[in-house]
Amino acid sequence: MELYLHQNGEQVGPYTEEQIVSMVSSGQISRDDIIWHEGLAEWLPIHSVVSLPAPVAPRPAPVQQVQSTGQQPTQIETNVKQGAIIGGWVCFAMGLICMFLSLFMFFLYGPLFLVAFILSIVAMSQRRVLGGVVLLVATLVVPSVLGLVLFATRATEFAEDMSKSIEEASAPNPDSGSTDKLESFADAMKRGFEEAERESDLKALEELRNRKVEFDKKLAALKSFRVLSANFTKEENSIGMTEPLIELTVQNDTEHSVKRAYFRGVLASPGRAIPWIDDTFNYKIAGGVEPGEKTTWRLAPNMFSDWGKVEIRPDSKFTVTVIRLDGADGEELFGDAHFGKHDEKRLAELEKEYQSESGSGRGDGIAPVTPPTPPDKRFSASGG
Repeated sequence: MELYLHQNGEQVGPYTEEQIVSMVSSGQISRDDIIWHEGLAEWLPIHSVVSLPAPVAPRPAPVQQVQSTGQQPTQIETNVKQGAIIGGWVCFAMGLICMFLSLFMFFLYGPLFLVAFILSIVAMSQRRVLGGVVLLVATLVVPSVLGLVLFATRATEFAEDMSKSIEEASAPNPDSGSTDKLESFADAMKRGFEEAERESDLKALEELRNRKVEFDKKLAALKSFRVLSANFTKEENSIGMTEPLIELTVQNDTEHSVKRAYFRGVLASPGRAIPWIDDTFNYKIAGGVEPGEKTTWRLAPNMFSDWGKVEIRPDSKFTVTVIRLDGADGEELFGDAHFGKHDEKRLAELEKEYQSESGSGRGDGIAPVTPPTPPDKRFSASGG
């Protein structure tokens, strides 16, 4: 639940209930400050909305008396000077072994060299200066030099192996009896990638077509739930704040009872490519809407959302489209197929590409289809 405070004539928030309780406990705000959340008709004191703990008087800290015994604490001496040097060289050696095995095992030899470096500093702090300095220099110099040498050596070997493979793949086959030029290894790989990409595109094209068919069926069914009129305005509430208001008149011409309806609202001006607001909203209908019923709603979106921030221009038009309906059991009616603008664009691109290939003689069997109609232009109602 999002909570908003009213301080110094301004609305502050949103906060969670836990944050409000913490702010009251720390003294940042008073229990009597007013608060509001969606669903309240007016601003109310915090203590009447949020469960606050009862104030507790501070308790004096107990005074402990310490009796001096006059004895000095016993110092425990541990002999770890040799342990730091030995441990550092062990980690250093294990790191070199991992580096020799594979340069890609950096997640192993990296921490080992780091531990050896730290232990060298510990050894010097324990007056093992010579051993610590030698270990420190070894951890800084040897891994870097060894890494460069191994990388250069193994990179050369890898390049030679790749060169031999390409030469063997591009060499003519003496058993074929033909002196024609053969495809190089690189051309064969390129052709393989192109064939794999083509097969993937064809599968995507078939999937998009099937989704388009199911989505068109869904749109045709949703068309029976008509939005007869739609209007977007702003009004002042009881505390003098301006809040957004959506007025809808709908008629259920489907054969199902509708428990919740989902809409897409667009406020746009003629000649502008980008709308002032393009957002979705839904409404859980008390008692539902039975088949054949017609009803009018006055919906109040959150005043702190984009609906409350947008400015209504004189030339703007408000359009509402039905995008989903839930039945009496709460499940989505007419299936859960979805087909957005990205899907439409991708389908058009694939249709154009493989329709052209079919006409040029590749024989892919791709039949042309009619470009999809954007769902926003169907069964919607608009109001100024």
